[in-house]
Amino acid sequence: MEIVRNVLAAVEADNRQAALKLMDPDVVIDATRNVFNPGTYVGIEGLDRWRADTEEVWEVMQLKPIEFFDAGDRVVVISQLVGKGKGSGVEVDRRSAQVATIRRGRIVRWEIGYTNVAEALEAAGLRD
Repeated sequence: MEIVRNVLAAVEADNRQAALKLMDPDVVIDATRNVFNPGTYVGIEGLDRWRADTEEVWEVMQLKPIEFFDAGDRVVVISQLVGKGKGSGVEVDRRSAQVATIRRGRIVRWEIGYTNVAEALEAAGLRD
């Protein structure tokens, strides 16, 4: 869980290098559950493309971690998503969940956009 906490803290502090040290160079960002910009992004270039796509849609977007669940090589993060659409101005404030998979001390897969916490827990092999 510490790896995931450290990545989220580095992202919050806008410390890209600290976050990248904890990400596998071939990391997969699975954003297929997202309403906006759904897709799969691979590697550090994919991570940068995901970030650019996100910034294109959101004027403000923050994930505030609330709770972490340890599932061995996976970590489920329950967060409060707070954002404001860039074009629409629509404000969002809702719970979401993410599942990070860790191997060899680095995040190799990050599944984002779970709107149902139970689904995220199940994906990680945990029950709600």
